[in-house]
Amino acid sequence: MSSLEIRGLRIPSAHLNDKNKIRYAEVVSLRYSFDTNRQRGLVFQLDSGPTGFESFYVDDFLKRIQSAYDFAWCACAGTHNRWDELWIPASEMRRALKDYI
Repeated sequence: MSSLEIRGLRIPSAHLNDKNKIRYAEVVSLRYSFDTNRQRGLVFQLDSGPTGFESFYVDDFLKRIQSAYDFAWCACAGTHNRWDELWIPASEMRRALKDYI
């Protein structure tokens, strides 16, 4: 795994309506990058997420998680038969954002 990869838990879209969907989950490696928005600052973006638009402003994200040590990012809530559900565990998010936390 390269320094700009994190692991996530992906549930295929075909199984999102299954009440036991977690049994279909698989661990995946995901590339990510940082970009700068002139008005809002640093942006974290998954380069290999389900939709291609999984991203957030780092400052906004850090404000929301300051009170909680453990958190997971729901990068994509998923849509049945269209977009996979994707969760990034707290440990992976901390590793990716280590220079900002």
